[in-house]
Amino acid sequence: MVDANRELHLSRLRDPHAAVPSLRNAEGRTDSTSFQTWRGRVKQSLDVFFGPKHHYSTEFNGLYFRVPAVILTESTGWTVFDEGEFQKSLTMSLQLLEDALEEADVPPPRTPSQPQVLSGGSVSPIVLNVTNVLSQSTTVQIAQVLRQLEELGLSPAVVSHAKDLATDLNKEIEGEQRWPVLGKILNSLQALGKPVYENVVIPLLLEMLKKQAGLQ
Repeated sequence: MVDANRELHLSRLRDPHAAVPSLRNAEGRTDSTSFQTWRGRVKQSLDVFFGPKHHYSTEFNGLYFRVPAVILTESTGWTVFDEGEFQKSLTMSLQLLEDALEEADVPPPRTPSQPQVLSGGSVSPIVLNVTNVLSQSTTVQIAQVLRQLEELGLSPAVVSHAKDLATDLNKEIEGEQRWPVLGKILNSLQALGKPVYENVVIPLLLEMLKKQAGLQ
């Protein structure tokens, strides 16, 4: 019975590993049935096979797969930032499952290196849009952002406060990229108005996504 249970959950870890490439273009992303089923099966099998307190289980449970709602409270629906976090989390899941299977002494199945294409021969429009945004060659520097703030016609006090927040945001993006810390800074920037939010948050977060995607 123990061996049968072991084989069952090893099989469930192999299958989700192989499914990761197709999930990258899943309709509905995190709301899709295929993603929710995949995530639930991986969580259950990691918990059963390695234990809920094992680092494989805790690391998988700690993946966001989209930006936490508190971060971008002004946005509705699926955003470019959600897409970046989704793709990043899937990549981390793939590596985690490969490590787990290696530790279990089971070779992971081979997976295609190219993104999966949806039926009809076209890649999901969201992926295309995100790719276009992230592939822009222009690199945004914090000095450019600070200069831009001076040209928005804001009061000196607001400009000074926005510069401090922009500097803090850039430091966190260049450092640990902790979402709770980022969230507090983003909420403070949002309170300063849409022009500040658009001229600070969007450029700097796009730079973070480009770095995560290996485009810089």
